[in-house]
Amino acid sequence: MINTAQDPTITPNSNEVTPLVPESIGQNPEISQPPETTQFPQTSQLSEIPQAPETPQTSPPSKMGNKRYILILGAIAIFALIIFVFIRIINNSKQNSLKNTVVAPIVTPTPAPTPTPIPLIPDEGTKGNYRVTQGTHVGPTFTLVTFDPLVVDINQTLTITVKLTSKTPIDQVTGILTMDHSQADLSFQKTATDGQVETWQANTLLKDSVLYNYILSLSAKSGSDSSTITIAPRAKP
Repeated sequence: MINTAQDPTITPNSNEVTPLVPESIGQNPEISQPPETTQFPQTSQLSEIPQAPETPQTSPPSKMGNKRYILILGAIAIFALIIFVFIRIINNSKQNSLKNTVVAPIVTPTPAPTPTPIPLIPDEGTKGNYRVTQGTHVGPTFTLVTFDPLVVDINQTLTITVKLTSKTPIDQVTGILTMDHSQADLSFQKTATDGQVETWQANTLLKDSVLYNYILSLSAKSGSDSSTITIAPRAKP
């Protein structure tokens, strides 16, 4: 509150106001001066702030590299899928073939019983004599065939003696010996003559067995006439 009694610039009951002069500001104790501005000392240079080390920047992978990597992975996956499918197909085909395969039971054939050879009984020591009777025929006539020995083995010599009668001299006597697995040709030689009776003989070394087939075919020729006979001590049915 301003005291008019003390302030000469204000006159009581006066309509005029005397303007304040600048000097009155300094003399008025109630009006305070504006505060002085505090000034900081200026520094000619700012202290340097340490900077963090630079982090090396890595360039991001290119789009072309990413696409190539994806294509390689895709190709590997497709290749693996093809192999897997191929293996599955092979396994399925094998399983189907095994299912469709009918395993036939193994049947062992029963071997045929081995036939028992016909027993041979010599009638003169080891010899076997077979008397021959021929009907009406043309050519020499066989009367006796002798096997010596009658029971003969492989690699053993068999002597066959034949007696014949003929009105004319006999020119040739031949024979074929049929054995179990092979045949042998026989060539006879004349050994004796007694009137119209002639004796012819042949020797052969057996190379085969005669257990089941022991068959002798004989042929005699005199001039243009000939005759044949067959003697079979053993013959397979």
